[in-house]
Amino acid sequence: MYPRWEWLRPKTEDDWREPNSSPQCGWVMKLHSSIFRNSLLFFAVILLLGAPRAAGQATADTSASFAQISAVPARITQAIDETQLVRLKGNVHPLARPEFDQGAVEDWQPMNRMLLLLKRSAEQQLALDQFMLDLQNSESPNFHKWLTPQQFGAQFGPADADIQTVTSWLQSHGFQVAKVSKGKIAIEFSGTASQVKSAFHTEIHKFVANGEQHWANASDLQIPAALAPVVHGLAPLNNFRPKPMHRILGEFTKSTATGELKSAKPEFTTSGGNFAIGPTDFATIYNVGPLWTAGTDGTNQSIAVAGVSNINLQDVADFRTLFGLPTGGTNTPVVVIDGADPGIINDGSESEALIDVEWSGAVAKGAQIHLVIAADTDIAQGLVLAMFRVIDNNSDPILSVSFGNCESNLGANGNSFFQFLWEQAAAQGITVTVATGDSGSAGCEDQNAPPPNAATTGLQVSGFASTPFNVAVGGTDFNDAGTQTTYFKPSSQNDPNTLASALSYIPESTWNDSCTNASFNSVTGLTTPEANCNSTNAQAAAAVITVGGSGGKSAVYTPKPAFQNFISAANGMPADGARDLPDVSLFASTGSAGTQPNTTPLSRSFYVICEVDAVSSPSCQKGGTFHFLGVGGTSVPTPSFAGLMALVNQKTGQRQGNANFVLYKLAQQQFQAGTACASVASPLPNAACTFNDVVKGTITVPCKKASLNCNTTVATDTYGVLSGYNAGTGYDLATGLGSVNANNLVTKWASAVTAFTPTTTTLSLSPTSLTAGANVTVNVTVTPQSGTAKPTGDVALVSTAANGQGVDGFTLDANGMVASKTTNQLTGGTYQVTARYGGDGTFAPSVSTPVNVTVAKASSTTVGSVLVASGTTFVTFTSGPAPVTLFLTANINPTGTLLPTGTVNFVDTFNGTSTTVANNVGVNAAGEAFTAGGISTFATGTHSIVAQYSGDASFNASNSAAVAFAVTGLATTTTVTASPMSLPAGGGSVTLTATVSGTGTGASPTGTVLFKNGTAALGAAVMCTAVTGAATPSCKATLMTTLAFLAPPAAPNRVPRIRFQPVVLAAFVLLILFLIGLRRIPANYRRVYASAGLLLFVGLVAGLAGCNKYGGGGGVHYDYITAVYSGDSTYARSTSPAVTITVQ
Repeated sequence: MYPRWEWLRPKTEDDWREPNSSPQCGWVMKLHSSIFRNSLLFFAVILLLGAPRAAGQATADTSASFAQISAVPARITQAIDETQLVRLKGNVHPLARPEFDQGAVEDWQPMNRMLLLLKRSAEQQLALDQFMLDLQNSESPNFHKWLTPQQFGAQFGPADADIQTVTSWLQSHGFQVAKVSKGKIAIEFSGTASQVKSAFHTEIHKFVANGEQHWANASDLQIPAALAPVVHGLAPLNNFRPKPMHRILGEFTKSTATGELKSAKPEFTTSGGNFAIGPTDFATIYNVGPLWTAGTDGTNQSIAVAGVSNINLQDVADFRTLFGLPTGGTNTPVVVIDGADPGIINDGSESEALIDVEWSGAVAKGAQIHLVIAADTDIAQGLVLAMFRVIDNNSDPILSVSFGNCESNLGANGNSFFQFLWEQAAAQGITVTVATGDSGSAGCEDQNAPPPNAATTGLQVSGFASTPFNVAVGGTDFNDAGTQTTYFKPSSQNDPNTLASALSYIPESTWNDSCTNASFNSVTGLTTPEANCNSTNAQAAAAVITVGGSGGKSAVYTPKPAFQNFISAANGMPADGARDLPDVSLFASTGSAGTQPNTTPLSRSFYVICEVDAVSSPSCQKGGTFHFLGVGGTSVPTPSFAGLMALVNQKTGQRQGNANFVLYKLAQQQFQAGTACASVASPLPNAACTFNDVVKGTITVPCKKASLNCNTTVATDTYGVLSGYNAGTGYDLATGLGSVNANNLVTKWASAVTAFTPTTTTLSLSPTSLTAGANVTVNVTVTPQSGTAKPTGDVALVSTAANGQGVDGFTLDANGMVASKTTNQLTGGTYQVTARYGGDGTFAPSVSTPVNVTVAKASSTTVGSVLVASGTTFVTFTSGPAPVTLFLTANINPTGTLLPTGTVNFVDTFNGTSTTVANNVGVNAAGEAFTAGGISTFATGTHSIVAQYSGDASFNASNSAAVAFAVTGLATTTTVTASPMSLPAGGGSVTLTATVSGTGTGASPTGTVLFKNGTAALGAAVMCTAVTGAATPSCKATLMTTLAFLAPPAAPNRVPRIRFQPVVLAAFVLLILFLIGLRRIPANYRRVYASAGLLLFVGLVAGLAGCNKYGGGGGVHYDYITAVYSGDSTYARSTSPAVTITVQ
């Protein structure tokens, strides 16, 4: 039994009655229920007004928060009609593809702890947008007035009546509803695969991709249209698990007596000495020491870290004892389990949990660390449930998340889930730190995949980290190759208590272990990243990998968040109108660039963790020689930065929520002061710097030629270089604002919380009724509420049709205006558009009054093609021998400049039957749907493919012209036998056996055999099963059927013919004479004479219609049986000669 969360109000007995169960007293029940609810609300407000403020807990200023509450109207206004559905698009995982599909799971398969995401109204979203800005504006009455989860749900969640309607609908399909979140952003429920299919009109299938088995929805979900105003979708409905953002360098030993550090069981080989980073080393490098000395060490603060594995608490105690950190009491972490205990999981999950717990507490050494975990279910991700637990219980002011998954893998609902969750967290004052990832600019790649592993998925960022409501933490490396002795003591001089050896701040570069790192120039003698990556030296050094600190531009979140507008283009902020990553970075390397001999390491440093079941004994024990793990990855700086935020909270005495507003304000102050803060060896960054500006290196990684965003300059090269990103002065997409001087960060924090001058934004659009993609004239004015200075910065057009995301952006002119600009980016539908001014560090962000628009769908044209791989390219396929793998494409050509979305079904017509061979293939950003894995199941024969585009909000559906192609197969011979070969009159049972013989020595034919009697099919086609031990590849199909024979007069070939043989003529003449002479016969002889006449009549009838094949009362009937083999993807179709069955 999973723990249930409390409802917003207690349920009375009336709440559990069936609807309209007692109409006579319904008004009485409603009156009592209303009085009860109002009384509860009155006492709740009294209790909130009188509640004391607890340290570190969110408290709401009721005058600011509750003054905004008004009754939330119900938005489900129609009866639920299960035949009127809407599709929730963009929610099929990219690897849930036909070529990986193993079929549907069993109907009874449990689907536990799913999360149904709820949607707020457009008006609520606008109010929330403004409230989120007010929380960080010291001039606003809502400045730092954090909400509780219940207050958040009351103001920005659906009406209780709507939630009850949705839960009742779920229950009507057999689901068990566990809880509605306090913040009203999700409903947790459980059921089975068959119930998912019934309610959401999708099947859960098994997929095997990259050697791993997964479950996922095979198509987009659909819900009743009546629920669409309130239901956003489901949290990811698959078990493609998020990746922990760490790398294990290997097992090391250290001697307490001599300080000597050795590699014991390395995952990678490095030459020379190594430099293990412990807590006091970190404190020295990033200037945390003065804060500790002043007592700012996280005391009375707490940090939650989300994980999927339990841990051995002794490992944490050993870590803290080893490095001289305080132990016991609140320094002992607490494991919080939501639902079932997942136990200790030794697939890297335990290591991740220990990294997060040990290193958040290594920086905030006085804080209480809560490890919050939940077990995976068959379809729900335990990590998602754990994070949800932290936010909805409001248990900690800081949450650290060291997992990730790229935006394209998460899909629309997955990305929305993290936006909803981190937005609620920020409204409650929770600071969320999230790792950007360890695969450089290729955010979808696996940083732990074995080499060679070049990127194929293009420029991507993690959807966990790319929302505007979290701090995205990237990774750096130490730029100390060959100069380590300048920055580290000799091992024999390590501090005996803390084992510290770092002497000062160490210059940093980007973290990049791949062959694109310029350090490989000295190894290869070459001068470009592409040349390095294609050299034998780089490949021998296992450097064709995607390993390094991640960053880049979000493809989901626009416009650019207000805080990033604090940084000008002159100081590095890209003018891309989007959320950029990372925000800050800290050391994250695993000790080398190039992880095998014959390379020159960039650095030899890494972090230490203690994990007893991953190393030899003794683990992390002072005295003698002990063992530990060397690790790296953005998993370590993320909890470390969470520890720094705990010091900020302690210093300021309050929560901070979205810390980016202050981080970017501090950076703006640093840039305006012109302080020399470049992270170089000489001179080191000025002591007054808050951020150490990393200016050297790149996070580009190798990519496979011709893959997305891959630049290749030499035609014969196997690998190219993924475009982006380099470090540079100011902000950059490789390291963000840079690393930090912790003492300056914490002590200057309060100075960056400054007032913004309020502004008013107005918007006009013309026309407001149009066709999707048509030009619209845009006029925006941003007016300050005081003074004559003009606001600067960017304005985004935000559409409620795009879930509050930006659809276009403009830069204010010198008059603070956008004058007569045009946009053609309004999608189809009836919705509202607002202008959102992002602020500029002096003037506050503001949002215009919404403008209603009605945008009709435009037409689309679909062009299909059938391709076959030819080397590294694709060419059109018209005919060819089996077996063959074909790639189906559809190009959606819109009218106008809007990009089409939606899906394409590819339908194959073969032998008169149409079959969907690829279902719900997503349309990519280039307007193309492509069956990336290819299809190898086309049977031999002539096919006709039609691409059926679904359409979307902006474009009507369209079908392509049919594209014909032929697959020629190996010849087959089909024969058929029957047993028995003859049947008695009236028919009987017969067994038909077809043998299909192929050619060559390959696999046996597959497919089906259709038996025919003449032109009529004898039942359904029969599977042809392989014949073992046959001289040639063969298969057999058998059918037992009944053949009947009657004597119907209708068949022309069965109408009797008159045949005038002599005996017939004689009998006819005698009959005439008999009739003439009958009257002359005496009466006493007439009996004998009549008997003779009767014999003559019988002879005549027998002669005219005798029992032969022309007769109607018997005779012989023939059936002509053939067998038709269907062919398969290797063998051609064939038909047997006929066999004759006699029925007589």
